[in-house]
Amino acid sequence: MRDHPGVDSTPRPWLADRFTGEHSKPMATFQATILTLAFCNVVVYAAAALRARGLAGSPPALRAANRMGGSLLIGARVAAVSIRHS
Repeated sequence: MRDHPGVDSTPRPWLADRFTGEHSKPMATFQATILTLAFCNVVVYAAAALRARGLAGSPPALRAANRMGGSLLIGARVAAVSIRHS
């Protein structure tokens, strides 16, 4: 490895321990757990979306959802303006 001016090429054993030391196995387990939970979250969300699509397919349900969404947006705007002026 060539030395470059202004670059510190001192060996850093603590950096290697970060990836091969005693903490690497628990960290890999943690990462695998998080990825598994994220995958489960996606599957559950997709299943819920498919079920909700069947429920919201009727015109009265769509009208109610649109009115509820619009009301929530108007309420959020009113709350933001009232907080801003207080």
